[in-house]
Amino acid sequence: MKSGIQGFIGACICVLLAGCGGSEPTASSGSSASLPSTVAVSGNETATSATSPSSAQSRTASESFSAMLVDAPADGGAPKGTVRLQVRGSGLENVELLPTGSYTPKLGIFTVSADKTSAWLDFDTTSLPNGVLLARIVAFSAPAGQGGMAVEVMPTRRWELFNDPQPALQGAIPAAFYMPQVFLTMADLPYVNPQPLSDMMALGDAAYQQMLTSDGERVRQTLRSYLPAHVVLMPAPRGFSGPWDSCLQSLGASACRIAMSSMISVMNNKPH
Repeated sequence: MKSGIQGFIGACICVLLAGCGGSEPTASSGSSASLPSTVAVSGNETATSATSPSSAQSRTASESFSAMLVDAPADGGAPKGTVRLQVRGSGLENVELLPTGSYTPKLGIFTVSADKTSAWLDFDTTSLPNGVLLARIVAFSAPAGQGGMAVEVMPTRRWELFNDPQPALQGAIPAAFYMPQVFLTMADLPYVNPQPLSDMMALGDAAYQQMLTSDGERVRQTLRSYLPAHVVLMPAPRGFSGPWDSCLQSLGASACRIAMSSMISVMNNKPH
């Protein structure tokens, strides 16, 4: 009977190690690897990281590392300006605001108190364009780049960012996986070489129609390289949105000629 219980416990430990990555190095803060060994929690519940029971050092580290969410906008909230995010726990070395399902890009790095029991971030929502943000908070037991354990103290929340005035785009357009909707002005669109559009526009009417008929997906992908599907122009430029949307939907020759010509003009007027 005793040997049967020991075998069952051993099997459970093996399953736990397999699920958590065993003794392999855990993902470092800021990497794009899968989550390090963690016990994920929701809301304000405290959590401690799962570790290998064969390592006394790991057990000690697990016991001294915990984290809980203290303050953050609610899921579905509409934070404006600068908002304070706060985490408490023990053994905190690094805490980051991250996009859903990824370690990059870092949306914010928390300040950690000297006694490692508190961390806070004054998150400036105007550092991102208006739109929908999917973000999470992860606490680490080691400094950035040094592995360690991790606790997702705030699972992904959806925040509606609508600052007034509308913030200008800083850097590249945020990816759709963490900002599924982004509001930009036409002036915010980054420069993309319009030569592929110019090449299409140079085709005669028959060849142009043939391209739209037989290679429509490539045409759509080319258009989306200038204005991604998750980007909404706000305000909508007069005379632009109608032909652009019509071209994407039905690939009509007239609408596509107007849409491409408009985008070529926009890109040629941008510094590059």
